[in-house]
Amino acid sequence: MILEQTKISVVRQRPVFINVLLAARPLHWIKNIFVFSALVFSLKLFQVDAVFVSLLVFLIFCFVSSAVYMINDIADRDEDRRHPSKRTRPITSGQMNTKQTLVAACIFGLAGVTLSLLANFWVVALASGYMLMNIFYSLMLKKILILDVIIIAMGFVLRVFAGGFALNYKLSNWILICTFFLSALVGFSKRRYEITADGSSFHENKGYTPYLLDLLIMATAASVISSYAFYVMSRGNWQNGLTLLISIAVVFFGVIRYVLIIYRSEEQLDHTKLILTDKPLVASVLIWIGLLITEIYVINPHLQIMR
Repeated sequence: MILEQTKISVVRQRPVFINVLLAARPLHWIKNIFVFSALVFSLKLFQVDAVFVSLLVFLIFCFVSSAVYMINDIADRDEDRRHPSKRTRPITSGQMNTKQTLVAACIFGLAGVTLSLLANFWVVALASGYMLMNIFYSLMLKKILILDVIIIAMGFVLRVFAGGFALNYKLSNWILICTFFLSALVGFSKRRYEITADGSSFHENKGYTPYLLDLLIMATAASVISSYAFYVMSRGNWQNGLTLLISIAVVFFGVIRYVLIIYRSEEQLDHTKLILTDKPLVASVLIWIGLLITEIYVINPHLQIMR
């Protein structure tokens, strides 16, 4: 314990602005790209006003998610002090105290909700609901087996909903289902990574074991692939859009590659960094996006594939 405290204390004092920025976790803002789903699927990708609205929603969720990260860091600081990489975070290392962190979280949260007023009522409700749900998650729900990952997955579904409501566009239920299972896969994979590579005991203490997580990862990975395949094959989409049919193979590769990363990695890296630095996985995502945009904007712009 003394050694851990010593390691924490040697972290150089950073300016307040830098500490707040680091506590906001800007690298994790990439998770908010889910709000752009409706922009792409509604055939409004090249409409300036629609792009502006989607960027606004993206910014809103950057603010509210950062507020949630700060609250979560306060709740987890004792556990994070024993973590090889998390212990250098501003809140865990003591460079930001509880009062400073709460003030910063309130500022970020209020900024996000205030910006949502520029959209519509539903975006305000979803942004506020996202924050409240995740605050309860940080304080108590994260201690409940399985429910903790369901909450994480629902956070991504809310992002997709917000992007759709901002553009008054209703996405296919299949896309929402795929989003949920994909997010759940990431959540369970992260739990396994934290138990094995990171050596965290928190998730083991609440009932997770490598074997249980292996089963959950396999189940959600299969659900992602099958739900996306069912979506493509439904309503004759594949007959009019062969590019979508090809995209099933890309999704299959991407999901399997992601699972392999989790099982093979022994490095104690941030889970998000681990994903973003894998070139084959990033390439599969970019290829999938390229196939999707090519199909619905070039080959079949009149195909209502998402309804």
